[in-house]
Amino acid sequence: MECEEIVRLYFEGMRDRFSVEATEDGCIIRTPYQDPDNDPISIHVKKDDNCFRISDQTQAMEFLFLHGIDIRPKSKQRWHFDSILRRLDVDTAANELYLEVQKDDLADGRARLSDAVKSAEHLVYTAKTRSQLDFGEEVAIWLSSNQIISDRRKEFIGASGKQVSVDFIISRKKKVPAFMYSLHAESPGYANGLVNKTIVAWIELRDAGIQFDSVCLLDDTVEEDVWREPYPKLKRLTSTVAFWEERDELLEALA
Repeated sequence: MECEEIVRLYFEGMRDRFSVEATEDGCIIRTPYQDPDNDPISIHVKKDDNCFRISDQTQAMEFLFLHGIDIRPKSKQRWHFDSILRRLDVDTAANELYLEVQKDDLADGRARLSDAVKSAEHLVYTAKTRSQLDFGEEVAIWLSSNQIISDRRKEFIGASGKQVSVDFIISRKKKVPAFMYSLHAESPGYANGLVNKTIVAWIELRDAGIQFDSVCLLDDTVEEDVWREPYPKLKRLTSTVAFWEERDELLEALA
């Protein structure tokens, strides 16, 4: 079969899978592409002076909102969302994804906006709850990617004679080692208990005469600000406290 024939069959098949509905100010194109709930992605096209305005009419952001995704400033989700817009050269305003193109670029614009909607809606998978173990593994990968060598879950004998397990032991040049806990909590009550346990560990280790700098890395990707209440007391008794979303600021302290 000739390549031209293959291309013809492909475009004929694609055309049959699109549907169009007229509106007062343009038309809605229902594409064969689907969101994670298997609903079709629809694109609104409006002629505006000498160009065409193509938008999703807030479909992507409404989908994320209904699935509990709040794209906060400086969050990982915001970074991914902004990367999608830059990659596909799509703009956003009032929760709407849109772009403006000339007539010759109408097909390309439709394709780019559809890709942007699909990619943005897939941020729903970033809402998956993770465990403390998951967070610890992510921290380990981050340390390794920054060429920071660490020992995991090393045991020490505290001042009371009890064993104290530390998440990460990081050797540093011309400094005492950094002892670091990676803390993940889903509720304020659990976060408070976790912080109290960490403070007890610091006291046990220091009173045992062990030399180290204390570090805590807090998982702030959960929807609720679980660290607001226990943070001040953790900060008073820990050399360095950082949040996961700002983790790169911690690199200097670990070097």
